[in-house]
Amino acid sequence: MLGGTEETTTGVIRLRAMAADGALAFPVIAVNDAMTKHLFDNRYAPGSPRSMGSFVPRISCWQVKNFIVAGYGWCGRGLAMRARGLGANVIITEVDPLPALEAVMTVTG
Repeated sequence: MLGGTEETTTGVIRLRAMAADGALAFPVIAVNDAMTKHLFDNRYAPGSPRSMGSFVPRISCWQVKNFIVAGYGWCGRGLAMRARGLGANVIITEVDPLPALEAVMTVTG
């Protein structure tokens, strides 16, 4: 069976319109709709080479001692994990009590 994936919002909108018109010749999965996107890509992608190009030198070369993460969503979790792994003291600001508790237990635990 032939299939495909699409990650961009614009691409998914166009493919859904094609599917509604019956013009889509094979099934396509919208990557952003998958739970694994939130669990893995958003958590670990903040450590990808694109974002790390400016992130790592600031922490490792300039001896950053404190790293503040605004919000403990999926990307915030990934950034906090990466900064802590590079030796920074991670400070997280979060207004939602449940993610704030998770941040305390994960980052300082």
